[in-house]
Amino acid sequence: MNFKGIPERNVPPATTFMRASFLPPCMQPLFPQSDPTESPMNSVATSLLLSAFCILATGCVVSIGGNDKPRQHDEVPKPSPVVIVPGNTLDSATLAEIDAITKLSLDSGKRDGFRAVASRAGISPAVQVHLINTTLRSLSFEAGKVEVLVHLIQNPSFSDAAKEAIFRQIDHLAFDGSKTTVMNAIQERAKTP
Repeated sequence: MNFKGIPERNVPPATTFMRASFLPPCMQPLFPQSDPTESPMNSVATSLLLSAFCILATGCVVSIGGNDKPRQHDEVPKPSPVVIVPGNTLDSATLAEIDAITKLSLDSGKRDGFRAVASRAGISPAVQVHLINTTLRSLSFEAGKVEVLVHLIQNPSFSDAAKEAIFRQIDHLAFDGSKTTVMNAIQERAKTP
């Protein structure tokens, strides 16, 4: 009995909790039962070894370096857009309008806005090139891209700079049928005086 009259229980020393009985039999020789006379360095080494085992047993994988998206060897980078500086404030306003259209969330809204600009009479080569660049990069659906480009090609003010911009960036169209439709529209335009 202790001094308060509570009977004492036979409690093993705290060091016996470091027993290796919870480990699989193959690992028990690595973690012998702790001895109260054992040096503190052995218990530290045992703890470090147990920690290393736990880390390795969880199956963590660490990747150092690497890219988010692997690049295929046959993938050719797409050409950068053709740049033409606007000549006046009317062009600047139309360029700002095109940029505002790109901020719309729905592809159909963007397509309709781009088609309206493409059908406008008298638009300058700078506006036409900017319209081509933004159409090819901001519309998701191929049919919308083709529709805007064909409307621009059919515009009486369609310029050589716009034709060059289309030909240089034709690879932004994924399907051969779409490319053929755009090139046929340019060829038909060349036939008409």
